[in-house]
Amino acid sequence: MYNKLFIFLFFLFCHVAFCQNNVDAKKQQIFNSLDKKILTNAATIYSNGVSMLQYAQTDKEKSRAYHVMGDGKYKDGDYLTAIENLEKANQYAYAAKATDIQVAIKSLLVYTYRYAGLTTESDAALKEVYKLSNLNNGTQLSQALQANATALEIDKKFCEALVLRKKELLLYQSKVAFDNEFQKNSILIFSNIHVGYLNLKCNNINDALQNIEKADSIYAFLGTNKPTYYIEHYYLDKALISLINKDSIAAKDWFLKSYESVKKTENKFALQKILNEMKESGVFNDPTSKNKILEELLSINNYQTINTKEITKYETAKNNQNLKEQHHNNLILLIGLGILLLVLFLIIYFYKKRNKLIHEKYQNIINAINQNKAITENREIKNNLDDENTEQQPKEVIKNNETEHLILKNLLAFENANKFTTKSISVSKMATLLKTNPKYVTYILKKHRNADFHTYINTQRINYIITLLQNDPKILNYKIAVLSDMCGYNTHSQFASIFKSQTGISPSQFINEVKKSHK
Repeated sequence: MYNKLFIFLFFLFCHVAFCQNNVDAKKQQIFNSLDKKILTNAATIYSNGVSMLQYAQTDKEKSRAYHVMGDGKYKDGDYLTAIENLEKANQYAYAAKATDIQVAIKSLLVYTYRYAGLTTESDAALKEVYKLSNLNNGTQLSQALQANATALEIDKKFCEALVLRKKELLLYQSKVAFDNEFQKNSILIFSNIHVGYLNLKCNNINDALQNIEKADSIYAFLGTNKPTYYIEHYYLDKALISLINKDSIAAKDWFLKSYESVKKTENKFALQKILNEMKESGVFNDPTSKNKILEELLSINNYQTINTKEITKYETAKNNQNLKEQHHNNLILLIGLGILLLVLFLIIYFYKKRNKLIHEKYQNIINAINQNKAITENREIKNNLDDENTEQQPKEVIKNNETEHLILKNLLAFENANKFTTKSISVSKMATLLKTNPKYVTYILKKHRNADFHTYINTQRINYIITLLQNDPKILNYKIAVLSDMCGYNTHSQFASIFKSQTGISPSQFINEVKKSHK
């Protein structure tokens, strides 16, 4: 049965591993081409993610697909769907051990939770970003800084965000590895535009102008190949600089360019940001423009409010479920701990009870030895040669009292000389030593020692070794095999078995008790 189970698990493992590695090259090529698309429209980004999912084969590819879908819904302001997709993306990224993708996913969750007003969840996601990121890796560190800065910008802590954005820009310039020069230039444009905006918000006008000039020079270098990504923010920076220069006509023109560009992306957060700047600029004072801006802001706010309520319900339900699971796990833990304590109590109880029983048996042995009694499990055997009041007298075999007393005298000499420790002793050998015959020996032992030959030899040997252990501390350190040999047994297992049957405890237990009594 175990062999069949092993074979089943082996083939199951091979099947899973094979499925992850058996990738259709054509599907993978289509997936990669979809993943490389540079899109700015929220709906198009989501749609592209859906298409990617259709061709995704590995956990890593599925993670990327759900990540793109989550990004599209985030830009659209659909928090709930964004989070659902990003959580799926994170699960696949974790399974694929794709830490870089996990960092990007968690970063996007920081923004999504923040815009939804769920600051606690956003902060927790930000901690995860830093925890997952290798801060010695320029790319991952820049992602962590970007996530942190964006959270501060959402909270309108622009000057705190500026510090992090500057560090991010320095990383792009020196420590981040890019796939190609175009990608590097695109990111540098994005970063300079962003730092420029924050410098403007913090009244660092000269620094902001330098950032915009840097972006202008990269745009000029790229020529017709310049990226459109984040162009609406570039126009926004230009509008704010024009306002500083008191050129309201140019400012209005740049604002409108920014507005028209962001409308194409359907990015509600960027649109909201630009509309707020237009409202506060003072260049759209005519009633028509004012109303249009206010109506769009109201529409976005209403949309966000609805989505915030939905995500709050979702997170509340998720937290309640987590609390239930935590309560269940705690209950199981408490039950397990209770069982463990009960088992521990029983172990201690039975251990103490066992030790007490061992000690009682040890005391019985010592008492019996002190009273010159041979110990067996259920009875005492008297060693008084003159006492013939045994429970059952054997049928008289020796008719001559003198012969019987002579044999008894030889038996006493046999015992005093510890001849019973002779290895492989038999009743015939003992008869020879007592200068008699086996029949008489058996009779004498039964009558005066109330035992057959084997019981007598075992009793004498065990009493002998017990006396030695009691009287000679050095012997307490001898191995069981040595003690076994000293009292005439061929194996230590035979000795241990007979010792326990005679005394009720093992040789080791007896030795431990003797050691305790000597302390």
